Amino acid sequence: MQYLRRIGVLAASAAVAIALSAGAAQANPPSLSDVVTDTTLSATTFVPGQQVHATWHFNTAYAPQVTAVQLWLAHSTGMGHAPNTLIKTSVDPKSGAVDFTVPNVTPSRPGNIWIFDIVWLNGNGQQTELSLTNVTVA
Repeated sequence: MQYLRRIGVLAASAAVAIALSAGAAQANPPSLSDVVTDTTLSATTFVPGQQVHATWHFNTAYAPQVTAVQLWLAHSTGMGHAPNTLIKTSVDPKSGAVDFTVPNVTPSRPGNIWIFDIVWLNGNGQQTELSLTNVTVA
């Protein structure tokens, strides 16, 4: 019994170590649904190189802790998702708007799904998703 418990502790420790060493993007990061709401994009069908204007509403109750956000294209194969392609860092969430250029990514198709993702990188370096908007890359 003690042997099985020790194996479980080791497996959990290994999983944590792998997750922490995985780098910038983590699969299915946690989310906070009331920090950024009403995200809209000037287009939801993207072409690499296209200029897109994004707007959102920021809940100022979170202003002391969420001082900057990152913009990502998250990627999914249909089995979960993760921030994949960084678009812009150090965006002031209180601004409620930003312009960005669509990065060069592969076109959308079944099993190749793209999502516009507003992410907060907390003080521990953990990504927290604040807004997800489905997009199509042509």
